[in-house]
Amino acid sequence: MLRSMTGYGRAQYDSAEYKITVEMKTVNSRYLEINVRLPKKYSFLEKNFKEVVQGKIHRGRVDVWIGIEEMNRSGYNVKVDKELAMDYYNSLKELANFLDISPQISIYELCRLEGVIILEEPEPDQEKIWKNVLIPLEEALDQLIEMREREGANLKADLEKRNENILHMIEEIEKNIQK
Repeated sequence: MLRSMTGYGRAQYDSAEYKITVEMKTVNSRYLEINVRLPKKYSFLEKNFKEVVQGKIHRGRVDVWIGIEEMNRSGYNVKVDKELAMDYYNSLKELANFLDISPQISIYELCRLEGVIILEEPEPDQEKIWKNVLIPLEEALDQLIEMREREGANLKADLEKRNENILHMIEEIEKNIQK
């Protein structure tokens, strides 16, 4: 079967824990080159993605984008670095006094300064997240392959039509030569 080198697939999977989106596109390339983009927290999945893609695609450049949104935030811990906040506050107050301006520092502004609010995230359950991600990955991959096959069928039909036209022209030329 003739397949196009270009294709696109997109799938989304929603569960109680995650909302996962996978987008893939392929373009022409002599060798197989797989680029995976996913949130840093889930970089452990990259090898798995490449293995699944290599199992179904053998040539071309494949770009894979994965978005993972956690629906359940239990296990997260928010901490405040009070010492750092106090250091920021005192430094800002000192700066305001030096500049002879009124120090109007809101808690909101103070919390937005780097390092004051710390979000501690639980380690992801690698096996669980992989099982959830595999569903939209395979669906997007199937869509991509289907698109490549459809485009391949269109290319084949176009090539056959062109071949038919060439053969017809050859017949006409041969007839004219014999005259």
